[in-house]
Amino acid sequence: MGPSGFTLDENDLRQEIPLMQTALRRAGVAELMRTLAPGPYGLALLHLQTLAEVERAGALVLEIAKRLAARMPGQVGVARDRAVDFCTLFGLFAAGSLASDRLATLGGAPVQVRAGFPSSRIGGFLGTAPGDPELAWRLADDLSEFLSRHRDHRDPARRIQEPRQVVPCVQAWWMLIAQGAREMATDAAFEPYRQVAEGFSLEVSGRVFRGLESAPALPAEELGNLLPVTPEDIVGNQDYLRAGMRLARDVAGYDFEQGQNPKRINPVLFALGPPGCGKTVTAHAIGNHFLAFCRARGVPARFLVIRRTDWASSYQNASAQKLIEIFRQDVQAFPGVVGVYWPDIDTAFAARTDPGLRSEERNILGASFGVFDGTLIPRNGKWFLLCDANFLNMDEATLSRITQDPYRVSGPTTPEDFIHLMRDKLLHEWCELLPLSGHEWQDVGRRCVELGFSGRNVEALCRKIASEIEDVEPPDEFYHSDFESRRRILKDLSRPVPACRMLEIMEAFARFEKEAEAAAQQQRFRERVQEIVFHLSAQKAATGLTDFSAADG
Repeated sequence: MGPSGFTLDENDLRQEIPLMQTALRRAGVAELMRTLAPGPYGLALLHLQTLAEVERAGALVLEIAKRLAARMPGQVGVARDRAVDFCTLFGLFAAGSLASDRLATLGGAPVQVRAGFPSSRIGGFLGTAPGDPELAWRLADDLSEFLSRHRDHRDPARRIQEPRQVVPCVQAWWMLIAQGAREMATDAAFEPYRQVAEGFSLEVSGRVFRGLESAPALPAEELGNLLPVTPEDIVGNQDYLRAGMRLARDVAGYDFEQGQNPKRINPVLFALGPPGCGKTVTAHAIGNHFLAFCRARGVPARFLVIRRTDWASSYQNASAQKLIEIFRQDVQAFPGVVGVYWPDIDTAFAARTDPGLRSEERNILGASFGVFDGTLIPRNGKWFLLCDANFLNMDEATLSRITQDPYRVSGPTTPEDFIHLMRDKLLHEWCELLPLSGHEWQDVGRRCVELGFSGRNVEALCRKIASEIEDVEPPDEFYHSDFESRRRILKDLSRPVPACRMLEIMEAFARFEKEAEAAAQQQRFRERVQEIVFHLSAQKAATGLTDFSAADG
């Protein structure tokens, strides 16, 4: 079975929720709660909240069992019965785990259980077809029996006498079911079906289940903090963009069951280009394409951006293993496919060759680059790496390792590229205030090429043009209006920028700011290299101080 997964939400339980409600009414669970621990008006709010969690969890058991059964290979006879039973056990484990977590948020004393229900009791839930209403009746009857036993429990602490005591009691019931189902599912008879369940992921209520293990779902902010760009937003860099998108789709084809990708791929894509040519925005567009492509096909995926601050600054108080751990823990150990973007990689490589770097730190930093030749993590087609550099400030050994699939990235290069970027992308909001003819736009595009503008230069230039368009003094009513009204007032007062004025702004920008930006880029590069070297040396000194302090203590 190929890589797959599914996510469940409330909309997927529309058929199962009414089944559980009917089952709970039939078993008299609500009436039992009211009788055991009546509220001032009968059913209390805690009763209703607890019942809602029970019906939701029961519905999840039914839906999960159905989804998993559909992914089981064809079986007949006893094998088919075992496959169906495993699907039920998996549903009981996953839904029971989630229910106990959600019930814990309702308050009450912390609940702990030493072991799950015995297999004889868990077995009472088995033997039904996936999604069979009979399972809902059995769950409701078992809960009713469990609550009844706590009417006159021999342990006064477990005796239900008020509504707040209902919550931990029901929570304990779900915990006993979840643990008992998990223990039973580990039996050797279910081994083939466990392997199937380990081949895909289930995400529900903020948790991801793979086999009989679960972990919190990946927060959105861990998905690389990508810019909100798509491949359609990229102007220029089309060869690099297409290669990155193709590589991303190839990695999405990784086979989780076999532990390898059926397609032989080079997972490292290296881009070389001057500052401002769009390397970063292109990589972010590839990352968003990768995540959307995987999401549409149920493939668990993440995309990471390795920032210098994620590892260089840690050398002051942590080992140089941090960079290695990023690849081993966040990439190799992640239960899904992974895309990685490592910008400005030339600064790290330049730091590696700095004469002030101690040999041991150089070796550790060098070891982390084993990602390029498969010595750090296997090149099994489960991950891909986009990396880029402004300059080739790297030794020959490094160059040979990372430039096996190199791309020159130049950003917009033709007059048509610059026209498209300025008129259709960056200034489209002010198109009515840019009275340029087709020939005048061609003049603007050609002048961008002649002045050697980069995509970043043009972005800054367009901000200047937009500022000049809106360089007006609004009336008093502007400050008392809502947002849309202010936009309308600004638009009415805004001044058109003709072609001659646009060319003047471009010439001024080229004379002053473009030169200053180039100098700043070179200085920033040197500062980053020195910062990395400093942190590497500081780490060594900090280690010595730590050892001294420990011995002194």
